[in-house]
This record gives sequence, C-alpha cells and structure tokens, in this order.
Amino acid sequence: MIKPIQFSSNSPFSAFDTNKTNIKAPEPTVLNKTAEDTVQVANAQTEAAPKEKLTYETAKKKVFNVVKGFNTATGTTAGAIKGGIFGGLTLGAVGIIGKNIKEAKSNIWQSFGGIVKDTGKVLAKAFGFIPSIITKSPLQNVKSLTSLPSKFYGKYLKGHKATAAIATVAGLAVLGFNVVKGKVKANRKNADVDHSVNQGHIK
Repeated sequence: MIKPIQFSSNSPFSAFDTNKTNIKAPEPTVLNKTAEDTVQVANAQTEAAPKEKLTYETAKKKVFNVVKGFNTATGTTAGAIKGGIFGGLTLGAVGIIGKNIKEAKSNIWQSFGGIVKDTGKVLAKAFGFIPSIITKSPLQNVKSLTSLPSKFYGKYLKGHKATAAIATVAGLAVLGFNVVKGKVKANRKNADVDHSVNQGHIK
C-alpha cells in the first residue's frame, strides 16, 4: 500500500501539504491598511467638523456683503457708462482733429476750418438723433448707434489707419480710466460701510 508523502514542517514543500487544515487567510497588505486608515481618519474629521451656526454676527456680515456687492456693481457700471460716453467723445475728437491735420498737410487755418466743419456735421446729426429717441423704437435707435463705429472707421477715417489707431487708444484709455475710477469710488463706499459698523475691512 502506497502511503501519502508526509512533509516536515521545515520542508520547503510544506505549503503544498493538502492534509493540513489550519491554512490561514492572507493578511491584508500595508497598502490596504493605509487606505482604510485614511478613509477612517477622513470620516472622523468630517464628523468632528463643527457646522457654522447662523448667529447675529454672521447674519450681519452677510447683509453688509450684499450691500457692498451692490455698491461695487453700481459704481463699476456707472464708471463704464461714463467712460463709454467720454471715451466716444474723445475717440471722435481725436479722429476729427487727426484727419483734418493730415489732409490739410499741417496748414493751421485749413485744419481749423475742417475741424469746425466736421464738428458742426457731428453736432447736427447728434441733435437730429434726439427726436428719434421718442419717435423710433428702442431697437431702431440701438441699430443706429451700433452703426456709428462702422461709419466712423469705414467711411470717415478711410485711408487714415494711424489716426484711427491713435483715436481708438485714446478712447479706450478714457473708458478704462472711468471704470477704474468707478471701482475706486465703490471701494470707498464699502470701506465706509465696514467702518460704520466697526467691522474693519472685511471681505
């Protein structure tokens, strides 16, 4: 009778002994333990994190933040509107002056006469536009205003690229200056709000 091979405990083949019944499950690796510990720590921190209570101070801060947001929006918008008006006027003035100086070939009186003539045309069209605010629909008025840049650059300043570039830079500079000025005024109003309630400069 053939007997099964018995392996000693010290044998390198003892792991393959099928007669052993006390086979242990593999222990978790270090990587699995680290991942489990990380998840447990994160859950503990989430549970332990205190929730912000809506107190009088937090409610007051939220109200003042709304007020300051309104100040910022209105101040910046007002600066943009003002900058758009004065920037457009600056752009037009620089364009008219530059065009006439170039066409008159630095002749002072001829340049001055052309500037006065072109300025008169612009003012006449501007005064003529005022009744259309009432008689025409807002959409028609918007279309008329949006067509001004193409008329100014495409027709009036046609062939005067350098003058158009200088006029554009001047207009944008005035626009940007007024936007920044509006934001600064809004910041001052917000600082007054903070100081009036003894909050200091809060965000």
